[in-house]
Amino acid sequence: MIAPRLMLPTVSQDLFTMPDIAIFTPDNCPMALFAMNDMGPEVIYHDFSLYFKEDISNEPIVEFLTKMAVNSIVTLGQGHEYCEGVFDLPASILDQFRLMVISFRIENMNAHDGRLRNGYYQIGLFIPKPLLQFLPSFVLFEKDLLTLVKSLISSRNFSEKRFKILKHEVLRILNSYCLHLETI
Repeated sequence: MIAPRLMLPTVSQDLFTMPDIAIFTPDNCPMALFAMNDMGPEVIYHDFSLYFKEDISNEPIVEFLTKMAVNSIVTLGQGHEYCEGVFDLPASILDQFRLMVISFRIENMNAHDGRLRNGYYQIGLFIPKPLLQFLPSFVLFEKDLLTLVKSLISSRNFSEKRFKILKHEVLRILNSYCLHLETI
């Protein structure tokens, strides 16, 4: 009787390119970019149409997101203090999500109001509630996210392509901080 052979990796197999399990993916976390401009909060980019084919609660997606932008900017803007950081907020009528807000300031030379030349922006990442258990405290990865966001965003050359790159990189950082299942 011949014993079964143990399958060991050969030199031609690359052990280091095995795909990691990604908990946070572009398919399960919609994202929007908000900005404070001369007329108030504005939705610059979003990918909600990929997730919600119909309007949310009978209002167009952009109107819904604009209300979210107003709420998060008013909550974290506090006059002209404009808090920077990563924050957890309710996602309004989308009760299956929590809103991770990444707030930051970068120069906005297009602003007519001098107070807004140091622009205030927010990224709203909608995270399914069941997935939050895989993240540690936001404080642990806040600096990494702020550094990433500020390096990828410029008010002068932001585009839809850069939005997609930004989302990919934000999710990559979140996945790198995921807790292992055995620690939950």
